[in-house]
Amino acid sequence: MKKILAITCLAAVTTMVHAQGWIAFVGNSANITTNGVSYYSQVGGTSGKIASSTAAPGAFDFALLMSSSALTGGASNPSWNLVTQFNASALTGTAGPGFGLLTGPGGAGGVQINAAAGTAMNFLLVGWSTTLGSTWASIQTQLGDGTQNGAAWTTSGLFGQTGVVSATPFATAGAGDPSVFPGMFANGTLTLFGVAPTPEPTTMRWLVWAASACSPSAGRNNLV
Repeated sequence: MKKILAITCLAAVTTMVHAQGWIAFVGNSANITTNGVSYYSQVGGTSGKIASSTAAPGAFDFALLMSSSALTGGASNPSWNLVTQFNASALTGTAGPGFGLLTGPGGAGGVQINAAAGTAMNFLLVGWSTTLGSTWASIQTQLGDGTQNGAAWTTSGLFGQTGVVSATPFATAGAGDPSVFPGMFANGTLTLFGVAPTPEPTTMRWLVWAASACSPSAGRNNLV
């Protein structure tokens, strides 16, 4: 009886392993850019691309979100799920060895994720500068249910997201697994935008008052 149970459990585990799909979380020609000149790498004609992992270690993080249904509202929609690896670790990436690139677990050889092989899923890629936070959970909290420009950012940095695409994880590693770039998303379609905290209303009023008080016309009025 014990032997039958062991064989049954082994078969179930084997089936589960093979049921998980594979993707390649890599972008060797991703051409990820920013929208502000202050963040451009400006090295060797690569102006506009994010800095490499060599030039700025740990400066950028990326996460892949997944849903079985088509979602609207971008990354701020709480129904998106963070893609996890088969070992339960979050699937996150960093800047690659060259400007504008992305690299992640498994590289071009593929990584097994908790998604059914052969089943189409919806994916969305997000990226941010680590000045905003070190995990997707911290970014998601700041993003809330607003747009990236209307979010409650706690500090200045960069954030961006792609559009939503449909892709089908493969059943076997290295057998043409859908690559994040350029398989799922076209190269050059991820731009990280500068974001910053929104000043409190009292701060805004003070700034307006200070600007008006320091203007030339205000000075002339004070002399009358």
